[in-house]
Amino acid sequence: SAFAFLAALDADTGQELWRVDFDAPLTGSPAVQGNSVYVTAADSTMWSLDIADGRIQWTIPGTPSLSTFARGSAPAIAGDFVVFPTQAGELTAVRRSNGGQAWTTIAAGRRLGAASATISALTGDPVVDGGRIYAANQSGRTFAIDARTGQDIWSVDEGAFAPVWPVGGSVFLVSDQNRLLRLDARDGSVIWAQQLPLYTTERVRRRLGIYPQHGPVLAGGRLWVASGDGALRGFDPTSGETVAQIEIPGGAASGPIVVGGTMYILSRDGALLAYR
Repeated sequence: SAFAFLAALDADTGQELWRVDFDAPLTGSPAVQGNSVYVTAADSTMWSLDIADGRIQWTIPGTPSLSTFARGSAPAIAGDFVVFPTQAGELTAVRRSNGGQAWTTIAAGRRLGAASATISALTGDPVVDGGRIYAANQSGRTFAIDARTGQDIWSVDEGAFAPVWPVGGSVFLVSDQNRLLRLDARDGSVIWAQQLPLYTTERVRRRLGIYPQHGPVLAGGRLWVASGDGALRGFDPTSGETVAQIEIPGGAASGPIVVGGTMYILSRDGALLAYR
């Protein structure tokens, strides 16, 4: 929680089973593997706790950052390691069994001229796929690194607020400039790009707001992006062509989740919407 605690609830009753208080707010969602739950705090401290009672198994101090992002990204499991993203823009791989650090890398690079570039936090949750880790910040950098060594494989000048979607030799993402991109997983080169709605008004002097874009999610042979402008858009993953557009009353407030052939989206009006 942003109120500096982690709580476990009974899934059937909602009853609180245990709670642990921290010295700093927690950022991103917890990651769970085996008997452990992993979280990162706003001061970049990394924690492992016992899933049964919240007992602290180990903790590792990170590099604090003067600027923080309210919604940080979540840790990711990579085999015997857990990879922590921090507010300082670092990715740190830690051995799950004992808290031993394997490597740390920094997401360098920012979009020049953007005020958001002063915030170094990683915002695109790390994604582990094919021996690689993909991650992004919100100030203009998406990168792929070797999961075993932490060495850079490639990086591109495109940020992301959400996890990328690697599949079939490609990496799909919505950039910090609201561009839907298909990258070549080998080297990060752009295969195609589609501009999504960006500003809430076309008049330059009134450009005070930006439409949030949630996704992408690949389902039913289409790439889906839910937008704050009130549309759920489907794209051909091969060409990038728009092939579907469905109304989202009130606009989207969350990314699509697909379960059992049904897509669920939370609207900005607070309604849970289901699409088939």
